[in-house]
Amino acid sequence: MSDTNRRATDALQNQIEELIVAATDPKDKAFLLIMNKIATSLDTNTSLTRALADDFKSHTVAFSEHERKEMELINQGRGGFRVALALLGVLQIVVGYVILDTLGAVKTSQQEITVLQRDVATHKEHHAQEERFQRERGVMVPQVK
Repeated sequence: MSDTNRRATDALQNQIEELIVAATDPKDKAFLLIMNKIATSLDTNTSLTRALADDFKSHTVAFSEHERKEMELINQGRGGFRVALALLGVLQIVVGYVILDTLGAVKTSQQEITVLQRDVATHKEHHAQEERFQRERGVMVPQVK
């Protein structure tokens, strides 16, 4: 309650109290006492209602601020999750290309090994034929192991 309202209420309260003291008829005095009590209760109730409204407003503002901050955090989390998914996708693509390249290199190496094995086998067969030919001609060929 502001100071102006309080002073006006205090002056009015003083007038009511003076009327109660000045009243000579018990019915009038009782009526004035009841009206004074109702007025006092209404003033108290109005003050309490204003205080509750102010508290409710401050809680509403605080809750709105808290909710805004929470939504910012949730949105940051969503953005971070999307970035993580994108990085995971890129990583899978890169690893896939590396694996395919490695498999291609292994296949090429396996083919080269097969060619070399054939060449070695052909060379051994040719060398064995050469030794048989020279033995048939009577040439002594040293045995190589």
